[in-house]
Amino acid sequence: MKADMIALNTDQAHFLPRTDYISHAIYSASAKDVEHVW
Repeated sequence: MKADMIALNTDQAHFLPRTDYISHAIYSASAKDVEHVW
């Protein structure tokens, strides 16, 4: 289920303002589980 949540967060990031997208990118970069998404 964790993978599904990450997928949803990744999809939502495209619709968020740049500030939120940057925050999401930083969070994804620091999370080992989402490295394969990027």
